Amino acid sequence: MKKLSPIIWKDILKVAERPDISLKLRKMREIGLKAFITGIESVLPYNIMQNAIKFLNYHLVIQNKSFDLRKYNHILIIGGGKATGLMAECLIDLLPKEIQFSGIINIPYGQDIPKQLKSSKNKSEITVNFARHPIPDSSGIKGVFEMIKQIEKKTPETLIIALISGGGSALLTAPAEDITLKELQITNQILLESGASINEINCIRKHLSILKGGQLAKKCYPNPLISLIISDVVGNQLDVIASGPTVPDSSTFQDAIKIAQQYHFWEKLPNSVKNHLILGLNKKIDETPKKNSSIFTNTYNFLIGSAINSANAVQDFLTQKNYSVSFFNSALQGEAKEFGKNLVNKDLSSLFNKFPFALIETGELTVTLKGDGIGGRNQEMLLSFLLNLFRNKTKTHSSFWNTYDFVIIAGAYDGIEGNSPAMGAIIDSNTLERMEKSHKDLEQYLLQNLDNNNSYEVFKKIGDALITGQTGTNVNDMILILLNSIGNTRIF
Repeated sequence: MKKLSPIIWKDILKVAERPDISLKLRKMREIGLKAFITGIESVLPYNIMQNAIKFLNYHLVIQNKSFDLRKYNHILIIGGGKATGLMAECLIDLLPKEIQFSGIINIPYGQDIPKQLKSSKNKSEITVNFARHPIPDSSGIKGVFEMIKQIEKKTPETLIIALISGGGSALLTAPAEDITLKELQITNQILLESGASINEINCIRKHLSILKGGQLAKKCYPNPLISLIISDVVGNQLDVIASGPTVPDSSTFQDAIKIAQQYHFWEKLPNSVKNHLILGLNKKIDETPKKNSSIFTNTYNFLIGSAINSANAVQDFLTQKNYSVSFFNSALQGEAKEFGKNLVNKDLSSLFNKFPFALIETGELTVTLKGDGIGGRNQEMLLSFLLNLFRNKTKTHSSFWNTYDFVIIAGAYDGIEGNSPAMGAIIDSNTLERMEKSHKDLEQYLLQNLDNNNSYEVFKKIGDALITGQTGTNVNDMILILLNSIGNTRIF
């Protein structure tokens, strides 16, 4: 099993070692962070691929489906996403030496992967093309057109394997002919700031692309196409992950326009984008391919990894540490600020009957940007939680959170969220008390930074931002809550 760098482990665990809190809280922070890293390692793409695919007597076996590789003289490997680089490394290591392959994949800048992935068994190799995420760039487009060029050279004896993961929506960008890269970049920025869900954002992306929404499968037809997919979306909907390039699309041009109008950014869109969507609505442009299309008769989509893998690994780790664990929610979504506020008012006591206790939630929150600060969805959620927990200080009765020692960790498994360098942050039942020592008007300080979407600066200042760099994987985010009894009731 692949592990994260020992340096990452060391840097993360330093965050647990606070001399200004009790030994009990330090231990809770340490256990929580170790659990979180264990969860990340469980969904490292190399580990997921090793568990998902097997090569037996020249047959590729995936989820009880077998493909006889002797029918093909060449395998074309394509795809894109934050996890795709490590997926490709594993696939190449596992391929039998007799198999010749080539291809190109798009992955984000900054990942420690060579520009050419070469087989140690023969002279085959694929090109690794680095591109920008989450706002696409010309390098991403160049990589997509090289993929299309190689697909067009296919013969009847070519097997195509697509490696798809979260982040593919930006990394597999090729805009429709009537839309420029600059116009697409403006559109993507508007989408990311809109507060729309990833499903809604990707609906629009699919209808501005020549590859997304099943259109990659269309270009591969009639050759067999095997798509190996790691999910980063709530519900693991295949047509949403990376905007579903190999999957039938259930959304329409009409849906895309409705979403833009619902979130009040239709008028902000470049004219070319609006015109393109209107042409599609009026059937002047072909819809994305639907479920009954013949182009999918030779396409095989396999979901090989998701947040459930990480949740199970975290649960196993914490159980070994004698925690009672509840996997509470696998469909975490909504506005980060509101989620943090609502969490303060939750009473979780009905979910457990003994201490210590841990609660796992996976999914992905959203942020509607109003300020120009540095932050991300998980950090914003935790900042909102702290603000509203502090406001409870004026209440005369005890709340759930005042009764227990707690640690909350929230982060994005890919290692980076929003426009910050952090994956998320960690807070505990002593965080507000520590912050009060540095801020005479703590409520105003928290509120100003929340309004400015400046959560990273807050957590960086108190040493509780979690910084790993890119992990090379991408499934949903995780919120991990650890609780323990303090023996008496305490009011902030």
